[in-house]
Amino acid sequence: MHVRTTFAAINRAGVFAAFDAKIHLQSSYPAAPMSFQPLSFDAETYLADVRMFGQPAFGAVYLIDDERKAIIETGTSWDAERILEAVHAFGLRPQEIDAVVVSHIHLDHAGGAGFLIDSMRSAKVYVHERGHKHLVDPARLVASAQQALGPTEAEMFGTMKPIPVDRLVSVKDRDRLELGKHSLVFFDSPGHAPHELTILDELNRCVY
Repeated sequence: MHVRTTFAAINRAGVFAAFDAKIHLQSSYPAAPMSFQPLSFDAETYLADVRMFGQPAFGAVYLIDDERKAIIETGTSWDAERILEAVHAFGLRPQEIDAVVVSHIHLDHAGGAGFLIDSMRSAKVYVHERGHKHLVDPARLVASAQQALGPTEAEMFGTMKPIPVDRLVSVKDRDRLELGKHSLVFFDSPGHAPHELTILDELNRCVY
């Protein structure tokens, strides 16, 4: 809850207004380094500022360093390589990650998933059951996003890579993911998207 409030405070209108001025930096914006920083209320939960679209404090990826290790959210496809670098800098090998969890399947939250699991070879991707088919075959989702966003903004949101069925876990309301001390509980939360999940960490009461 503490985490989401911080990022919800961003003025999205102001950020989107800056897109046109920054679009020439599209190919270079992912160069900003990313690192996982500990959260004050839990020594095993870390946050990395994605700096999505080159904007500070716009988007976040979380790492839970428990017996089983989880990444929550992935940013866009542009962000995947920096997430892998941040995992290495943290002291983990990508193949030590057991779970990649996405709150919903929009490109700025799940766009990196298919690219990450190429290196996170032990990980499965946890996704709302209504979003499962779109991660297996994201062509329709990507085309819809491109149509809605237009060519300039669509480029900044990147693309998606299909995820093999055996690397996906469909999640229903009140399903659980046990990591060790941390237990994640999933709640069906349609609103922003019909395939959206609210994720509660029962140990620290943090909500993603």
